[in-house]
Amino acid sequence: MRAAPSTDLGGRRSSTPRSRVRDNHMFFSPEDIIVLWFLGLLCSLVISGLHSHLLPPKFDRDAQVIQNLLAKPGLVRYEDYGSFATITSVYHALGLANSPTLAGFFGVIIAHCALAVVLWRMRPIRVTAFSVCALVLYSLLVGVYQGVYTKEIIISTVVIVVAAVPTGLQSAWIWDCVLAVVMAALGHYFRPYWVLIAVFFFGLRLFVSNTALSRRWITTRRFVLLMVACSLVASLVIVARGFPADHYRTLVNAGRGADTGSLIGRFVEHPEPIAGIVNVVLSTVMLMFPVTLAAKLSPYYLVIFVVIASFWASYFYAVRQWLRSDHRPPLVGRAVCLIAAFAVVQGLFEPDYGSALRHLTPLIPLFFIVAAGERGAERVAEHGVPGGSRAGRGVTSPPLPTPTQLSPPAHPPSPPNRPSDHPSARQSES
Repeated sequence: MRAAPSTDLGGRRSSTPRSRVRDNHMFFSPEDIIVLWFLGLLCSLVISGLHSHLLPPKFDRDAQVIQNLLAKPGLVRYEDYGSFATITSVYHALGLANSPTLAGFFGVIIAHCALAVVLWRMRPIRVTAFSVCALVLYSLLVGVYQGVYTKEIIISTVVIVVAAVPTGLQSAWIWDCVLAVVMAALGHYFRPYWVLIAVFFFGLRLFVSNTALSRRWITTRRFVLLMVACSLVASLVIVARGFPADHYRTLVNAGRGADTGSLIGRFVEHPEPIAGIVNVVLSTVMLMFPVTLAAKLSPYYLVIFVVIASFWASYFYAVRQWLRSDHRPPLVGRAVCLIAAFAVVQGLFEPDYGSALRHLTPLIPLFFIVAAGERGAERVAEHGVPGGSRAGRGVTSPPLPTPTQLSPPAHPPSPPNRPSDHPSARQSES
């Protein structure tokens, strides 16, 4: 953070650091952000380049599947391989089918481009424990999960689109519709559950609108209840097709018990359809705060628990503050609703906590948006008030003069010492 001194009304240099913008809050200067972004990119690239030497083989399973399918050009159909067939076509189109190292670097660069767009749109970024730790964790997780052949590069591209669309209030609903269509297309051509995410995203945007928030219809408790309601609706959609609500997760986990210690099993075994619905709701909660994973008391699982729970705890805290704010830009509302919709759908399909963390990684830049949008009133003061400080440049507002400084002198000065005879006095009078 820059600590260059600012100046007071008389032009004297102040000892207050320029990065201290308002109410003793410290913000990253543009130079800090650029340096940290490049360091994070470098860290992710190093992990990607040394992936097979640093990490056990279980982190390469999806990459190995993709690489095996890339060796069969023209033989991989979506009907047989689903999203793996789509990502295989993407890597063939990019010319990376025979270059796993370059493909890993490409995934890292896409992920950090998403972060760069978010940091630019949400500047200035306050220096907090969350912002610092999230930058570090994002760099590490990107290197681990997106530094190889991966399907998450498509999700990072969606994050770039969400962060880059215009944020004008008059056209907000038009762009919300566009984003919902993009997510639905992603579900049609890539991962089918993104159709559900698109539906819940748009539904939550309707409820969490500026009109509803300005009238205090949506509180933190009601927002959580909305997420629970979405989870129930999603469960009923699957039940209506003749399956238990947690059918797809149970199907994926059927043959994985021996080699995966972080499986998300069934919590209750009561008769259907109640059991499946309860399991979906509980799974959604556990995917945010994986207490059952921490209960294993393994250092590795404890680290995963801390990482996942920290992101979600920060999310709900920021949402609570944002709902109380009078300044709610569309970009923050989109991030809030997309993360919530993703969490709801994740509770239906996510087979284990490791996969949950991998799927959460490309969405971490959205958590930055929510965390930065939480201080909405502060952003208005920094960017919207004429003559206000430019927080992005780290400049502090000068102190207001005291009543004593504003009051006229008790006796007029003698003619030889009139203020107009001295340039410095004329400057102070002006």
